[in-house]
Amino acid sequence: MKILFVATVQSHICQFHLPIMDMLQKNGYEVHVAARNNLAEKNGLSMKYADKVFDIPFERSPFNTKNIGAYKQLKKIMKDEKYDIVHCHTPVGGILARLAGRKFRKDGLRMIYTAHGFHFYDGAPKKNWIIYYPIEKFMSRYTDDLITITEEDYKLAKDRNFKGNIHHVHGVGVNTDKFVKLSEEDRQKLRLDKGYTDEFIILCTGELNRNKNQAMLIKAMKEIVIKYPEAKLLLAGNGPEHDNLVKLI
Repeated sequence: MKILFVATVQSHICQFHLPIMDMLQKNGYEVHVAARNNLAEKNGLSMKYADKVFDIPFERSPFNTKNIGAYKQLKKIMKDEKYDIVHCHTPVGGILARLAGRKFRKDGLRMIYTAHGFHFYDGAPKKNWIIYYPIEKFMSRYTDDLITITEEDYKLAKDRNFKGNIHHVHGVGVNTDKFVKLSEEDRQKLRLDKGYTDEFIILCTGELNRNKNQAMLIKAMKEIVIKYPEAKLLLAGNGPEHDNLVKLI
């Protein structure tokens, strides 16, 4: 059997789906991936457990006209490869995959969409409901299985009669057994090992991109060190803004 994973960018596949791809391969599936190759921006990420990888030039905005070309490429891949299952993720990847796979569902293709958090939710801006809710509701007619990872999304999809089979697979949180609080002795040793003593340390973790806006923290440090001269800001992460942030520092 053949399964295709679709997402806007390959880093999404590498960050979230490698374990299931590994499991599928071990159980005899042929696994393909279709997503834009952005791995050069993501230090340490590499694609594994994929028999074929298609570099599709998806754009994050669903309204970007470049996605028309991406849609045509994806449709041709589905026609040529004749998949048993397409499992799509991310808003743009999910929309274009379901549109491209419409007629192939008549031939037995099963379309699975995992919603990693709807943009419309209790308290979301009205524009999110105006723009994204109608799109997701309409696209549900081309979805055999909708997987939600929050109870709110599951209830919303059920209450508003989204088409297809609706599932809730708990996918939020961490295994707290993997983490332990350091003793004060170990904490001080770790600080010394990293070259710090009594400084007040501010740690920011996350991808180094414009959306995370680490630049704001860097600029704020100018004021902070006036009052707290020993304060240090540490940025933990990688991404396309790395060199720009270094220059700003």
